[in-house]
Amino acid sequence: MKPKLVSFFDIQSTSNVYTLGNLMLVADNIDGLDDKESYFKVNPLENTVALPSYMSILCKQGNMHIRLNGRDYDFHPNDFMVIMPGSTGLCLEMSPDFKLAVVMFSPEFHFEKFYANYSYESIQMWKYLSMEEKLTLKPEQMDECLSVYRMMKRKLMEQDFKLKNDVVLSYLNILFCNFYQYFSLAGLSEIIQSGSKKDVYNYFFRFMTLVRENCRKERGIAFYADMLCLTPKYLSQVIYKCSGSFASEWIRKMVILEAKSLLDNKNFSVQQISDMMNFPNPSFFGKYFKAATGLTPRKYRMQ
Repeated sequence: MKPKLVSFFDIQSTSNVYTLGNLMLVADNIDGLDDKESYFKVNPLENTVALPSYMSILCKQGNMHIRLNGRDYDFHPNDFMVIMPGSTGLCLEMSPDFKLAVVMFSPEFHFEKFYANYSYESIQMWKYLSMEEKLTLKPEQMDECLSVYRMMKRKLMEQDFKLKNDVVLSYLNILFCNFYQYFSLAGLSEIIQSGSKKDVYNYFFRFMTLVRENCRKERGIAFYADMLCLTPKYLSQVIYKCSGSFASEWIRKMVILEAKSLLDNKNFSVQQISDMMNFPNPSFFGKYFKAATGLTPRKYRMQ
């Protein structure tokens, strides 16, 4: 059974799709023959797609244009990007020769456990990725990443390999270390004090998970602090220490991403979305949305 993941691409249309149980999916057309069936198809949905999980894109050849959280991105050879959970977007254009590799993770893939030995680095990466910046790698860097990707994919193809999970996770560790280096060279900021304890990082990841799951209904720090058995003041200190941003900023970001996802779906009125997001009334929702984006919900929808 393949993970129930939503993509900008009709990844089920290509035979080059492999999974690690329900946790991870890889798909590509980087080594296929130059025929129509070797390429990804642009998602035909009229409404913008909401991604429930992480999605990383490695562009090998050609060009692609996507709209992510209301912002346009052009992908060219050697471009790399990680799209965060809760993001909304649509693939608008793709050149006939476009080739890429996609790695996606289901919500059940717990990064806080997988990267337990890299807590410090993981928080830095999270902060950088939340900026929604595309990174252009050097050709030799992309070649190395695709080499590791191919080895990981070959292992996923071996159905009877007894320690497949361990080997695949080892390849993911290699990719993580490589990308941490690339992001660092691109200006990844040092935002965490070296003396921070491991449980502080765990609080951060648990907080982010709770916000993703509850942001439609809960926007107050007190709710999340109570869920984590912390005081609101201590939770705010922990989140700022780990990420350089306040807990209220992370909550607002997730709320706005969710609101944009609903606004991009023309089936819902602003009144309905206001109710779905647990705002007292559309006027309050409009003021909240405009304060964060500079646009009213209706003007955002008209873009």
